[in-house]
Amino acid sequence: AYARLERGRPSATLQPLAIDELLARCNRPLAERASQADMQWSMQIDPIAAAAVCRTDPGVVEQILFNLVDNCCKYGRTETAKRISLTATVVNRQVEIAVS
Repeated sequence: AYARLERGRPSATLQPLAIDELLARCNRPLAERASQADMQWSMQIDPIAAAAVCRTDPGVVEQILFNLVDNCCKYGRTETAKRISLTATVVNRQVEIAVS
């Protein structure tokens, strides 16, 4: 799914969506996955990034973000700080979503 998005191949379900709306759809399942791994979850969205609108397949983005959070849960078990955070910021006039 990520490779298809990266190559710019169209999806049948592309739709315009504000970043804050897109991430709000993902927040609950991501927070639940973090909780299952006894990890703290946080999401910070820059107000400028929140208002940005993108054309994407929300289901694909949700799956990509879930996979990233799932990997954090699996491979971050031995970390002292059991925190997973998602941030959305504007970098060079583009919205950057990061999971750490």
